[in-house]
Amino acid sequence: MTAQSPLLWLLGLAPEDRRVVRETAGDGYQCRLLDDMDASALASALEQDDDPLLLWLGSGVWRTLRREHPGVADLLQLVPAVLVLEADADRPLLEQALEGHFQQVARFPLDRKQVFEALSRAREARNMYQDMARMAREIMMERELLERKSEVCAFLFQAFAGLDGAADARELMACCRQAMKEAFPVKGVHALWWGSGGRAAYLLDASDGSAEAEAWRAFLRERTGMDGAGDGEALVGRDNGKKAPEPERTLLLPLEIRKRRCGILALDLERPLLPGRDLALALDAVRKHLAFILWERGGDEEFFAASSSTSASSDSLPQKRRRASV
Repeated sequence: MTAQSPLLWLLGLAPEDRRVVRETAGDGYQCRLLDDMDASALASALEQDDDPLLLWLGSGVWRTLRREHPGVADLLQLVPAVLVLEADADRPLLEQALEGHFQQVARFPLDRKQVFEALSRAREARNMYQDMARMAREIMMERELLERKSEVCAFLFQAFAGLDGAADARELMACCRQAMKEAFPVKGVHALWWGSGGRAAYLLDASDGSAEAEAWRAFLRERTGMDGAGDGEALVGRDNGKKAPEPERTLLLPLEIRKRRCGILALDLERPLLPGRDLALALDAVRKHLAFILWERGGDEEFFAASSSTSASSDSLPQKRRRASV
């Protein structure tokens, strides 16, 4: 007998019936005698998580509980049970037993065949309920998976639509930030781009000339090794009042075209990011799409033109947009 052996409760059975149950069940079952319990102790046992496979219940105890402790009798209805009738049980008792929702009704004295059949039915019923519970869990997991995939699709649609419709680089980064916030704990989005020739362009989610902007410039230069990038254009995003970058909360993503490094994207996170596989793939798709747009629009001077006069002090995006050339 192991700790995982099915549990059988015995209550109100004659000694001969208890012996037959124990011998037929064998060592593969645990048998627990409840006869020494009063009504309150029995109620407490019924409310615990022992989860018996089957309760063997004598009709005399059942009748007494129904009369003197109806609450305990109601609890007994929640446990799979076999009611063992007395040999001289009258018709009214038999009718009450049939209305009692018992798994099986037997008569004294029990024999091995009755016990074996009751145990087999109980095991089949438990296996069926376990299968149903497992299927329910699988359905819930499938539902959660579909919901996550729907969220990923919505994120990609919003990100691609916003990036494709950006009129200039400042709006491009604002759209990128707004889309990222829908799926990730992002505070800001910054980038350094040098892929289209000419001077490197900073795309900063900060006010031009602010200490934060200078800190992000230095941070991006350090991470890319482009010491000579300090004279590039500074594209202004917004004044968000944040401090210098925190490396442990910054996710760096390469911006590549045909496996050629053309820039770097930095996500300023509220907390460390541990995305699932679907979100990680979606983030990679947005990274590649952003690099493609920057490459395609890199020769457009107006696209990268930015100064303090074009700073945005809020998260709002320009109302007028034109499609990017792709």
